[in-house]
Amino acid sequence: MSEPSSFDTFTMARVQEDQGNDREALRILSHLLSTDPEDYAAVKAAHDRVKARMTGTTEEHLARLFEEWVDLLLAHQRIKKLAHINDPD
Repeated sequence: MSEPSSFDTFTMARVQEDQGNDREALRILSHLLSTDPEDYAAVKAAHDRVKARMTGTTEEHLARLFEEWVDLLLAHQRIKKLAHINDPD
């Protein structure tokens, strides 16, 4: 896990969650819980929601991992095309 930063806010955790970055969202939410946040109930609810989603059924988890893998594969292909455009040799 990475070190806590000033960007570790509830809003950033929500952004990470909305973008499908559950691990990063959970890391931020765990850090926030350890600091006894003012809105503990909201942070705890978000933490529990993300953690439950991450520990869903094996089929659901594999589907999410496969989706992430496909997204990364497509991003890699786009990067290769851009590199070829920049340096066609």
